Parts: sequence; C-alpha cells; structure tokens
Amino acid sequence: MQKSYKILILAFFLMNLFLWIIYCEMLQKYGIPTVTKYILSFIAISFIIFYRLTNPSKPTPGALFYPVLIVFIGWSIVLLFLVSLNPHSELWPGLSFPQRILGQQFFFLPYVLPLILLYAKFDLNFFSHLFHIALILIIPAILIQLSIILFGIAVGDWEQQRRAFIFDIGSSFLLLIAHYSKKKYIFNIVLLYTLLMIFLFVQWGRRAMLIDSILVMFAMIILRLKTYFLTFNDRIKIYFAGFLLIIVILSFGNIAESTYVFQRGFNKEAIDQSRGSVYEAFFLDFHTTSDWIFGRGLGAAISREAYSDRLADFVESGFLVLLYKGGLLYLIPFLILLLRASYLGFYKSNNDLVKALALLLLIYVISMYAWNWPEFSTKYVFMWISISVCYTQELRNASNEEIYRKINFRGGSF
Repeated sequence: MQKSYKILILAFFLMNLFLWIIYCEMLQKYGIPTVTKYILSFIAISFIIFYRLTNPSKPTPGALFYPVLIVFIGWSIVLLFLVSLNPHSELWPGLSFPQRILGQQFFFLPYVLPLILLYAKFDLNFFSHLFHIALILIIPAILIQLSIILFGIAVGDWEQQRRAFIFDIGSSFLLLIAHYSKKKYIFNIVLLYTLLMIFLFVQWGRRAMLIDSILVMFAMIILRLKTYFLTFNDRIKIYFAGFLLIIVILSFGNIAESTYVFQRGFNKEAIDQSRGSVYEAFFLDFHTTSDWIFGRGLGAAISREAYSDRLADFVESGFLVLLYKGGLLYLIPFLILLLRASYLGFYKSNNDLVKALALLLLIYVISMYAWNWPEFSTKYVFMWISISVCYTQELRNASNEEIYRKINFRGGSF
C-alpha cells in the first residue's frame, strides 16, 4: 500500500517537470529533447492509473446528487470517445493523436483524470505520506524561489514562472494543515514559501494567482483560529501578525502600487484591457444553442481575436474552457460536484484536514474566473483528489486526534 502512495506522489513531481519542460520547449531553452515530455506524461498517467487499480473506491455525493455524477461521467466518456473518433485538428496538423495526448497539457488527459480519481481511495496514510514528502520538497522549492529573486525576475518569462513550481506538490495543503505537526517550525517554512510566491506573483503581474494565494492565506487563518491544536498565545500571534500586516500595507502602499501587478490593475477596465478582446471574440464565435448545451468537443477550435480569423484551442478562464469544450452538460455537473464536495467537507466533517480540502475547492471555483482551467497538472489532480476525499464519509468522520497521530507518529520510514 505504501508503494502506491509513493508512486502517486511521484506522479505529482513528474507532472511539474512535464509542464516546466513544455515551457522550456516553447522558449527554446536548455535544449531538452522533445521526447522527454512524452515520457514524463506517460509515466505520470500510468502511475495515476496504477494507484486507482490498487486503491478502488466509490464516491458517495448523496442520493440526490448521484444522478449528477452519472451525467458528468457519462458526458465525459462521450467527449473522449468523440475526439478519439475524429482526432484531426486544424491547429495541430503536424502532430499525431498520441503526441497530442501525451504532449499537450490541456488536451484529453485532464478529462480522463476525473474518471480515475473520483473512483480512487485516499486515506489518512496517503495524506501522512504527502505531508512529509511535500515538506521535504519545500526546501528546494524555496531555493529555486531565492535563485529567481537573486538572479533577476523576468516579467513574461513563462519558463521562470513554471520553474518556481517544480518542487511544489502541495504547498497550499501543507500551509492549511501545518498545525497538526508537533514541530512548529514547519508552519514557518511553508509560510515563507507562500510569502515568497506571493512576492513573485506581484513582480510577475500574475493577478489571478496572487488573489488565489491570498485566499489560501485567509483559509489558513480561518482554520488556525478555529482549531484547538493552537493555544491562546498562538491565536494572539495570528491577530498581531494580521494587524502588523495591515500596518505594513498601509505604510508601503506607494511602493506596492509601483509593482507590475498593481500597474496592470485589478478593476474592470484593467481586466478588459488584458482579456476583454479574448472574451469578446469567444462570445462572438460561441453563440449557437448547440455550442451552449453540448460544447464543441475536446479537439475543437475557438476564435481568439474579435473580427479576425485567428483560432485557438484555449481561453483564459476555467469556466469558459469547460463551457467551450463540453457545454453546459459538462460545466454545470462539474460545478455541482465540486461545490457539493466543498459543502460536505466543510460542514459535515469532524476534522481540519477535510475542512482544509473543502476550502481549497471553494477557492478553486472562485479562481476559475481567470485561471484554474483543466490541465494535466498537480493542482488539477489534487483538486479531484480533494473532491473524492470530501465524498468519503470515513475520512469526514475521522477525528483530529487520529490525523494528529498519523502525521506525527508514522511508525516507520518511507
């Protein structure tokens, strides 16, 4: 059993490498052979399938919501079947179907993942392994962040931005449940990583990612104020830190406004300037009843620019990607399943671990307005793992004491 845990966690790391290599290839950096990304994605999806086969389970969203699950699974299979029957793409005529499956992070595999992960079992032993391995990898992740800051932050350098995530296999998860650990310095390490990442998002001008990270910070504060693992003094420190943060923000507001993310702006006019034409082109092209109900399929194209012939297979919004690929038949069940899982995890759970996953799911939905599209990535896989866990009554019924013992007294090495 421990072997399957480690294999799945290794798949997280391989997916991070896979995405980094894609951006290295796009920018022609380092000369990494193209075949490497195919090998990494093949091994990663094989590990995920192996985990599912060795750890089968069945989601229980509730009697009223089970038909929604069936519709989602059924329509996912139809979409995958249809694109397999007609894999040709006018956007990628030089790539074979297997090359697109294994080499494009937005195509095919993200729509296979729910079919695998919703029916896989994740127990406390898995999360104990994930906690300790992710914590070990946070150290090289911080070193990469520091090297980027030291040698120069490059706005618009996608390879640099993806490089910062290579060793991140669950930092948000670690931050939200660090209070389970007896070693208090663990929280400080993960908090440092999160603050450095927020700093990098500000410099890169990544507005959606910045807001996502800030929401994770708020979720961390909520859990730490509610948990009984922290003493009164610990809570006072949180209040004091929050008060100090407000003072710092007010004192250095002018400096913050000079950063790239604030130069880009957060108001409606700023969003329209960066993505307004993309969204306008989308709705000019995507307008028929068939489009809205059924979508255009996993391999279809959409207009990229208004009043032009430029086509793409991607748009910068999780909601619009799901709508365009699978229509309302895919988007509505997706959101219902996700929000139902978040509700069960937060309001029907006895422990902070499942509550943390539920909060991450809610944050995921919020950030879909300009991010969080289906992708063969660690974050997307972890999102479906979180849904599966929130639907598992056994994990929702686990006590905080059980989780505390699992994390702190593993009874053996990896």
